Amino acid sequence: MNESTLNNETIIVENSTGSAIAGDVTYDSATRTVTFDPTANLEYNETYNVTITTGVADLAGNNMASEFRWNFTTEAEWMPTADNLGVEDATGRSGSYATVPVNIMNVRNGPVQSIRIRVDYNESVLNLTSISEGDLTLNWTHLRLGEDRHTMTIATSYTGDAIPDGSSGSVVLLNFHVIGSPGDKSPMNLSLIELSNPYGEVGTAPAKNGTLTVKPSAEQPTPTPTPSLGGGGGGGGGGYVPTTPTPTEKPPVVAISGTKKEKAAVTPAPATPAPTITPPSTAPTPAPTPAPVPGLTPLFLILIVTAVIVIAGIIIIP
Repeated sequence: MNESTLNNETIIVENSTGSAIAGDVTYDSATRTVTFDPTANLEYNETYNVTITTGVADLAGNNMASEFRWNFTTEAEWMPTADNLGVEDATGRSGSYATVPVNIMNVRNGPVQSIRIRVDYNESVLNLTSISEGDLTLNWTHLRLGEDRHTMTIATSYTGDAIPDGSSGSVVLLNFHVIGSPGDKSPMNLSLIELSNPYGEVGTAPAKNGTLTVKPSAEQPTPTPTPSLGGGGGGGGGGYVPTTPTPTEKPPVVAISGTKKEKAAVTPAPATPAPTITPPSTAPTPAPTPAPVPGLTPLFLILIVTAVIVIAGIIIIP
């Protein structure tokens, strides 16, 4: 074959939608083999069409009488992957801590048993102090944050705890110390994403990056000054009145020169013990014995005699 006639214009590779695939065409005269090396990896489970045009000629200058066409289909994807893996935008107060979850969306070709991630951030704004389990990795046995405070590996020794296909949720929590000033921002960019299945096959997923914005530190509420509670005379000092009403006690009463007046001082007078009242006895009181009346006996006899005479007279007289 005439090597000069073998190029991207005479060797054409297209995907199923008709888009041309960029690549390099080379020819090995010893084996009489034409090789097409695509610039980017071909898609999984995709059909590609190859055309050799009539522009190809042999060493004698004879061109091909007609175009030659064929197609091939790549294998289905088998390495673990997901729609994406990353973080959402977040905020954190200066001087406090902020927890940012790393989420995986729609696991495929799983299950996923190990994850490796690198997160880059502005070290003058954030400090990654630790990591902890996510919703999908609560029972995972291995969480390690690298000494560089950027790379991390999370995994489980038990296949039963691996993340199954179709799962979405958090896989690790990033615990940041917010050291920047209010208004500062730091990117949270993920890279070196590796997803491994129980067979040791390693895939990846697109990264989803975010930004953390520093908010002002929480401010303590300032109490509102109100007039003093002091009484008259001598000018009262300042003070604060609680927002919740306090029940007012009745001022104590003291006796002054036989009259009652309210005490003006705030400090109550010492309490006067209440008098002790002894209840009356409940025992019955015996009735008094009448004193003898002098001369009662003769008078009594006279009355009896008179009554007898009267009765006798009534009986005798018909």
